[in-house]
Amino acid sequence: MNIIEDSQISITAGNVEMYDNGNVNMNSATISVSGVAGSPTSGSFKISDQVRLSMVDSFVRVDGGDFNSNGFVFTDSISSIISVSKGSATFTDSSEYRGVSSEIQISGGDLNISGTTVWSMFVNSRASVSAGSLNLADSSKTSLENSSFDVSGGNFNLFSLSDLSLASSSLTVTGGDLYHADNSHFIAVSSTISISEGRIIYDDNSLCEIENTQTTVALDRDGLTSKLPSPMHADDLMIFGGQSIVHFFSSSVLDILRGNFAVIESATAIFDSNSRITVSGGNMEIRSS
Repeated sequence: MNIIEDSQISITAGNVEMYDNGNVNMNSATISVSGVAGSPTSGSFKISDQVRLSMVDSFVRVDGGDFNSNGFVFTDSISSIISVSKGSATFTDSSEYRGVSSEIQISGGDLNISGTTVWSMFVNSRASVSAGSLNLADSSKTSLENSSFDVSGGNFNLFSLSDLSLASSSLTVTGGDLYHADNSHFIAVSSTISISEGRIIYDDNSLCEIENTQTTVALDRDGLTSKLPSPMHADDLMIFGGQSIVHFFSSSVLDILRGNFAVIESATAIFDSNSRITVSGGNMEIRSS
């Protein structure tokens, strides 16, 4: 076991690597690693092969490289921050992350949760991505309770068999889409979903269950530049396509501002139990093309 307490460690033009059943406890500590983005000395933080990383009131800062967690790794974060700039953070291959009153901050890269990863946040935790996308894929399971996801300048994507659940939490995307694809599964209970300058797209065989949740999709500029494949139209802001099934219930509210609510192809949209839809400055369209 390695204990880093009330200390600071700084690595420049090199990497931090933890592997082979390592056990690292950080308590009021900081590890900083930096380098030149895209070069062999990018400065990455890598944990793999059954490592356990425990963080309490601590800070991991990566500048120019990536944060990678794979291979039965467990990261337990309490009142701590993982920050990555000019790089991405990836949790994959049966890794596990648990954050309590913690933050993950990504700037200029993506947050990727894939494989059979179990990833969770509790008690006012927050994961933010700026100038990048948040991608859930494979059979990963992601859950937020009293916490938030914030994406700016990128998309929030649910692919493959990924599973996302929100409880008393928020999901915000600015300047990008919330995209449900493949056989992904999404549950929101007593939460808020806000998309501005982007769309919500349900496609393929995705399944979404929205309970007692406020969803807002708003167009804050003159038109969206991204082109959509047929049968989607440029003015569609909330799109139910493929064979997706989306269920809004228990007093859920959906507000669509300056765009269309569109159900296309073989999609199913269900609204019941005192749920409400408001479309302002757009149409409600049920069409096959």
